[in-house]
Amino acid sequence: PPPPPPPPPPVEGALSGSSPRESRPSMSSSVRAGPGCASPLQRPTQGELEKSDDVVFCGWTTKREFLWWSSSKYFVLTRHAELHWYEPTSVHDQLKLRGKLDLRRGAAIQRENATADYKFRLVTADGTIRLDPSSQYNYDQWQEGLALAVCGGGPTTRPRGSSAGKHV
Repeated sequence: PPPPPPPPPPVEGALSGSSPRESRPSMSSSVRAGPGCASPLQRPTQGELEKSDDVVFCGWTTKREFLWWSSSKYFVLTRHAELHWYEPTSVHDQLKLRGKLDLRRGAAIQRENATADYKFRLVTADGTIRLDPSSQYNYDQWQEGLALAVCGGGPTTRPRGSSAGKHV
């Protein structure tokens, strides 16, 4: 088989500082499309999500699934107070929407063991999701991102980064 295509060039400013909200395009319908949508727009790239004006916070974090199973997912918090999570696909750089929660009707953060780790549950009327940001810094970034999302986007800038250790 032919070798995979080269990775895309890095997104300007993806690892440092913030970008003005005006310079980012609006989030495409792909983010709002449900997991069963057949539209090719359903599978955005990480770069497209990071550039979206509707995104106030995004990055890779461990999602705990069952008792001991967990996997890394790409999370996106929107200025419409929605949390979306994606997983990689076999197509280079595309992400597949795996779920979402609406935070507009209220959400509670419950620390599971505040003295031992930074795992927390995000509980909403629609369901519960368990996350493990793995450090105090990442936990604080989640708190800031959730506050921005629930407040409708907050200021004109947002936290940025590229991995589970650094949230965008």
